[in-house]
Amino acid sequence: MMRRSIAVLFAACSTALTISPLRTLDAQAWNDPRTRALVEQATERRARQIADTALGNYQAAAHGYLTFLAQVGEGFTEPPKIVRADELALEVYWSAPNLSKQRIAGRRDTLLLPTDINYHRDHLGIVQNNFPNIIRLGDGDEVQDVPHPLSAVGLGEYDYAIRDSLEIRLGPRSLNVYEVRVRPKNDRAARAIGAVYIDRESGEVVRMAFSFTRAALKDKDLEDVSVVLENGLIEGRFWLPRRQEIEIRRTGTWLDYPARGIIRGRWEICCYEVNKVLPPSIFTGPEIVLAPRGTPSPFPFKGEILDSLPSDVRAVTDDEVAKVQEEARALVRAQALARSRTVSL
Repeated sequence: MMRRSIAVLFAACSTALTISPLRTLDAQAWNDPRTRALVEQATERRARQIADTALGNYQAAAHGYLTFLAQVGEGFTEPPKIVRADELALEVYWSAPNLSKQRIAGRRDTLLLPTDINYHRDHLGIVQNNFPNIIRLGDGDEVQDVPHPLSAVGLGEYDYAIRDSLEIRLGPRSLNVYEVRVRPKNDRAARAIGAVYIDRESGEVVRMAFSFTRAALKDKDLEDVSVVLENGLIEGRFWLPRRQEIEIRRTGTWLDYPARGIIRGRWEICCYEVNKVLPPSIFTGPEIVLAPRGTPSPFPFKGEILDSLPSDVRAVTDDEVAKVQEEARALVRAQALARSRTVSL
């Protein structure tokens, strides 16, 4: 399986996703009827797609980079240095209702500075189905027990407000979507913060960009965790993973100097084959594993890893991740201020 040249298929299957402002909306109140109806539609549609009998299974290919960067010094004024970079090629499989398997068929790395870092297993793969109803990261050591904003439980745990009306272009097709801001009702609980982008017509989730409250971060050294998930329309019907980013930042000390470690994951997913015959044996064992010995890599690595890294991986913070972090800080600050005013009254 997955024997075709991904270099060719990425060009054929990847569709540029462009987001443009459609119009600026008047300021929306949190949980107003229109927003609530849209979010409930998206929650129902998400649950229905997971159970959609028309989507029996799929297989795909993913190509990604996992980098570990470090900053040292008061205030972290110097740009981060790449310590280690991994390039990975995955075979991705999914079968209804919730079976998932990812096989690492190609991997190479380069170590530029001494480190003993070991990645969690789920850092080595993609996120399927925009996360399950309960979100975990780092095998539960980084983020654990966070209700999904578009789940039955999440509807009672979050506030929602439509922020903008946008146009998203997927190749020749244009979609009108709402950007819906999401904040927890209780920012002291383990919750997500950010935005979901919902197709106005179908209620499908096109994009998610969010961070987490302090209570959701299980490791005391974690500074923040940010996630961006983009979906693509496959066979004109199924919204499936297309592009993903994750950034995990930790702070501590190194030889008594302030130090920050940054893990960045960047994935592109393509080449879907829907409702093909998949042997049940594929899904046995852990979700993310090494492919059997001798399995050809679905992506032909070229040149050196550092030469092929996307340029913004080396930046202090990727623009999209920075936007997620700032949005989360703004939402939490606003909510904390509102709470303090209520208490003072």
